[in-house]
Amino acid sequence: MITPLPTLIVPVEMQVRELDAKLLLACVAAEKGFPVVLGAQTRLHLRIHSFPRGIYLAKDIRASRVRMFKILKRLGHQIVAWDEEGFVRYPSHYYFKTRVCPRALKEVAMFFAWGPDDAELLERHPGYEGTAIMQTGNPRVDLLRDGLRGFFDQDVRMLRQRFGHFILINTNFGHANHYLPKYTMKIPLDESGQPSKDGTWEGDLAFHRNALFNRFQDMVPKLARAFPQKTIILRPHPSENTAVWERAASGCSNVHVVQEGSVLPWLLACDVVVHNGCTTAVEGFLAGRPAVTYRPIVSKRFDRHFPDALSYNAFDLDQLVASIAPFVENPPGEVHTDDQRVHLDKHLVSQDGDLACERIVDLIHSSPIIGQAQRPASTMNIVTGWLHARGRTVEKSIRSLIPGRKNWWKYEKHRFSGTTVCEINRKIRLLEDLSGRFEGVRARRISNDIFHIERP
Repeated sequence: MITPLPTLIVPVEMQVRELDAKLLLACVAAEKGFPVVLGAQTRLHLRIHSFPRGIYLAKDIRASRVRMFKILKRLGHQIVAWDEEGFVRYPSHYYFKTRVCPRALKEVAMFFAWGPDDAELLERHPGYEGTAIMQTGNPRVDLLRDGLRGFFDQDVRMLRQRFGHFILINTNFGHANHYLPKYTMKIPLDESGQPSKDGTWEGDLAFHRNALFNRFQDMVPKLARAFPQKTIILRPHPSENTAVWERAASGCSNVHVVQEGSVLPWLLACDVVVHNGCTTAVEGFLAGRPAVTYRPIVSKRFDRHFPDALSYNAFDLDQLVASIAPFVENPPGEVHTDDQRVHLDKHLVSQDGDLACERIVDLIHSSPIIGQAQRPASTMNIVTGWLHARGRTVEKSIRSLIPGRKNWWKYEKHRFSGTTVCEINRKIRLLEDLSGRFEGVRARRISNDIFHIERP
């Protein structure tokens, strides 16, 4: 008798950033015989005690994961992980401080790196103790492959019908403009109450990002006047408050502030994307779209050089307008260079050949953690894990009622607005049509925004 494969548990924190890519991963896993639980991270965590023992795919290895990882291990789950935000990052010491917790990493059986740079960095962490680091790429990149890019065709058509050809401004100022004001970095002030650097990393970073944030706000009406016949879409990061951008765009009839859907169809539909050190420059590169990085303030300490190296650099408004103009007036056939492609290869694998999803699922399938997840856990551990999970559920449910916290129900709704089983199955059928795979894979609803995906 063949022992069934353990359940793969796949949480989604930000719906617009992760859901489609993780659904593709779920389809690949279901095709290979894994039952998959896919759903909104917060809701999934509240029910974690009710799922069969399996393999949990974590979105990062920050200190905030330690408590959940301990609960998962007591319940008999194995843990694998990647860092959803590890592709484009600040220098190693700050990345280590904010996004890599040795206690969390210790609980992880395998870490899936975006590419060589990501893998080598993690191996240099002072708390690294030999966790298997596999260079696989990320499913978000899979959806930009030629064979799967059609997943967004309908969305691209709808965007072009709404806005025609447009310039896309993608912002990433969560540090300076967080949806929850409590999580906006505090800007140092001098004796007169004016913003000032204080010599600390966090203080100087807050000063730098806030200064850039202000310059981007000033840029919006000037860019609107420079291209009066062109529609400009300003798309804030999902963690940002849109109110500031709506004020910046007020009076500009050709500027629309829109914070909806995955960024990928917006990139595929635009003529050119404007950013500053943003992952969308890399995604735009893979989508064949030109990116212009607006850098009115330059800092060796804080600029994220990887996405800027894949972009046309503009250091003032005149350069920005001049850099954008060719792509909206007479777009060239080739927008990227061989040197940029070599640079990208240092950071990203799985640009061709096997999908990142395929590599990840195959590594899990061939790993000893399959047997470990199938092995019965001790009754004491299960009872302890169940009690801790239930206690955490009660605690988080209470905190969800407190405005301004990251557990606040309104912010959770902002990060994962919701979807239906019909919509999930529609997307699975679309992936089947595009790939010629996943026949028979179906989703069924477990509860609100949590789905079971398998091929019977």
